[in-house]
Formats: sequence, structure tokens, C-alpha cells
Amino acid sequence: MKSEHERDVASPRSGYEAMARLIGHGPTAVLAASDNLAIGAMQFLLEQKRSIPGDVSVMGFDDLDIAAHPMLRLSTVAFDFYELGVLGARTLLDALQEKSDVPRVQLSPYRLVLRDTVRTL
Repeated sequence: MKSEHERDVASPRSGYEAMARLIGHGPTAVLAASDNLAIGAMQFLLEQKRSIPGDVSVMGFDDLDIAAHPMLRLSTVAFDFYELGVLGARTLLDALQEKSDVPRVQLSPYRLVLRDTVRTL
């Protein structure tokens, strides 16, 4: 069993715990760093009888397969992680071969996937 410090910081449990700490501040929207964190946050909100997206909009990153599940329908930001890895490797190899600095900013294509967890304003 993992200790508190060894726990996966991107797990649904971590998202649940973060939402439990955040809820007292009255958030109307949460942008989680991953779909797993968003799923945990949604679990907490549903247990607290909060409406998603009525009370709190929730969005994640990754577009995991589970995010499209009919019972979940999580809004998310989709990245092509393979292409992101290729871009990172090319950048590093170019920097090593040309003895140049690695660019400070790189833009990677993404796609906004709006499903049922974000309220229209």
C-alpha cells in the first residue's frame, strides 16, 4: 500500500481530495490537469449533491476513452500525445546537433472536446 506521499497525484482519488478542499471556496468551474483528476472531482461533487455543470463546470485534459462514456461525458482537451513526444524528441535532437538552445515555447495541436460537464455562459 502506498503512503500518502507516494500516492499518484493524477489519480481520481487526488482529484476527489482536491475538490473536497476547494469546494469551500465556492468554485463555479474547475479545470483539472487530467481527466482522472476531473473524474475524482466529479465524484466528490456528485456525492455532495452538486449539479454538474449547473453548480460547477468540470473539464479535464487527455480525452481518455472513459471521458466519452455515456454516464460521464466529460468535457476535455485532447492532445495527440504521440505527436507531442515526437515534437519533444525532435526539438531535443535538433538542439543537440546544432548546439543551440531548446526553444522556450512550443505549441502543440490540441482539440477542445465539449461534452456535458461544462455550462454555457
